[in-house]
Amino acid sequence: MPKAASTTFTHVHAGDWRSPNNPHALKRNQACHQCRKRKLKCDAKRPCTTCIRSHAYALAHAPPGATMPAGPDCTYDLVPNLSGLLQQDPPEGRLEKLETRIAELEALLAESHEEAGPSSFPGPLHFGGPPQLGGHPQLGVPGPSHIPIDPALLPGPDLEARTLIYQGPFTSTPDSVIDPLLTGGYDMSQHLQAGALNSLAEAAALSVNDQDMQIEESVALHVPRPHPVEEVFALGWSKNLPSPELLRHLVDAYFSFNADASRLLHRPTFMADLSLPPTHPRFPSTALLHAICAIGSFYTAAVDPSPNPTKSPFPMDDPFDSRHWMHGRKPYSFAEVQVQHANTAILSASSVGEDIIQGLQAEIILSTWYWTSAKWAAAYMSIARSLRTCLPMGLNVAAPFHPISGSARPPSLLPPANSVLEEELRRNTFWLAYALERTMGSGHGWALMLDDQDISQMLPVCGEDFEEMRSVATHERQWSHDHDVLIRHPPRQTDPFVLYIKSCMLLSRVKNFNARFRAKYYAGDPSTFTVDPNGQSTPSQDIRHTPAFSELNQLITDFQSSIPPHLKRPVKNGVVNAHLFSACTIAHLAVILLHETHAHIESKTCHSSLNILNAARGILNLMYDVCATSYNLSLLGQFVVVSSARQSRLGLLTSSHIGCVVHGWSSAHPLPTRCRSVKSSATNGNADRRARFHTVRS
Repeated sequence: MPKAASTTFTHVHAGDWRSPNNPHALKRNQACHQCRKRKLKCDAKRPCTTCIRSHAYALAHAPPGATMPAGPDCTYDLVPNLSGLLQQDPPEGRLEKLETRIAELEALLAESHEEAGPSSFPGPLHFGGPPQLGGHPQLGVPGPSHIPIDPALLPGPDLEARTLIYQGPFTSTPDSVIDPLLTGGYDMSQHLQAGALNSLAEAAALSVNDQDMQIEESVALHVPRPHPVEEVFALGWSKNLPSPELLRHLVDAYFSFNADASRLLHRPTFMADLSLPPTHPRFPSTALLHAICAIGSFYTAAVDPSPNPTKSPFPMDDPFDSRHWMHGRKPYSFAEVQVQHANTAILSASSVGEDIIQGLQAEIILSTWYWTSAKWAAAYMSIARSLRTCLPMGLNVAAPFHPISGSARPPSLLPPANSVLEEELRRNTFWLAYALERTMGSGHGWALMLDDQDISQMLPVCGEDFEEMRSVATHERQWSHDHDVLIRHPPRQTDPFVLYIKSCMLLSRVKNFNARFRAKYYAGDPSTFTVDPNGQSTPSQDIRHTPAFSELNQLITDFQSSIPPHLKRPVKNGVVNAHLFSACTIAHLAVILLHETHAHIESKTCHSSLNILNAARGILNLMYDVCATSYNLSLLGQFVVVSSARQSRLGLLTSSHIGCVVHGWSSAHPLPTRCRSVKSSATNGNADRRARFHTVRS
């Protein structure tokens, strides 16, 4: 039996297609997949001759009715270090495909014009699709959504057809989106939509002219060219953002109904930047816009809300909210999609050091959205990230209170602020992250993310100075580490927002006292021991007798009494100030958190139970004042809801036991009887308040 000829393999470069010994032989794995599988000879053409012959044979012998591919199936491996053009179809094949596709699109465009006629464009189009006015006869939205809503934005049966994601050039741009100075007085409403087909038709004409050919004159393209400003917006607009009209509506809703919006962002400057083209350097970051869209969906009916989980095996208060979605497999809502895009944009921008401050602002807004949506685990992690992110930016300290130790890195990753407004925006961003973390921390026993001793920052300026972008001298402002910062309130530097920040600092001290008392006691801290008349420190049987507890309890009392008289009531003339309401509520909640562990509700002479009851009544009185107005309670924020629930539970429990003495109850009266009596008294008191309120109004 003759021996087979030996085969010699010689090393060649990755870009060589032929063997150096035999120019007609292919290098290993250079034949197409089909020829290698069938062990046939291949000439490495694209498609190869063998595949073309096999395809022609298959077409000729195909059974009747069988569907055959238009071309042969001939695929190859990708060759390293080889140009991508050499691994694709030859230029003449690609050009032929492009010309065929362009001809098909031109035919479809001409056919649509012939069927629709000249009335296919009745007037200026709306962003995201044509408006449908018949589906929503009532445009007024109950609750907080009192701002005007474009009927085209409201969800309806045709919501699938009217997508909320911007996917093409603008048609008619309102003045709220494009600055009139950019258009030069040009009337944008006179221009109709010019989609991708127009540009594709121009590309087809350019491609055909290069080949010295002409387009048939029978194909009429009557699509006008868009205005240059529209083209700039179309090129820079993110495909994941809603349409400009809906985005502007959600931004307006956010500024109108969120109490923190006017301090986290400077509204006049932000709206001016939003009117710029998306390619402008001052245009807001994509992450911030996505976050605003998510939180703004709470205040409008223009988008559908997130559906509540139904028939889930997990408890409704499960901190890991995504388990409900994994069980139900429901599609994500508009807000949930915007949150996902915001998180992606934050990570993408932070990885290259772009838009760091706006990324932090977006994270704070997302934290509020998580907390309001009862996504406890996500809210905790997001709030922690936002506060910890402030440290490398140097937002927790201000000159000259930088570390004295030498470091190779600068104290802040941010460059110096270019203006007074930018500096105050950074400071407000830190304090809002601080307040959000402190208020949420009151509901759990975990440690706080940042120690108060690591904060040496000035308090925010008043709202008027912030709006007018006025600079305030350093010696006129208060610092977070001032010994009397919680009991001294300069008139020119005190407003509801500043009091809200101070109340969060007070709440932080109570939280740290409860969390660190045991460790300090075993470490021998003198503030955790009782001092006898002889000056000797002895272990105390009651924590309430220790100097630390007494000092903190007195600080809460001094803070409540030091609030200026004109800022003691959060409701004036039927107008509710959300920040002032939170400040007054936090002071009462601090009393509850301090005395809750030490209250003996069975005792008739327990001072802690009495303090808890008085604090609960104080929160209830604040709620009465708000309920006497038409204000929507949901606009007060999630913390107010949590504190009210805590007040209701402890207040009802303490009042039910203390009420035994007032109402003559005995141990034979069951607790439900006492609760019904207390509830009836509270209801009657609320009715009396409402009656007096209506009498005063009339």
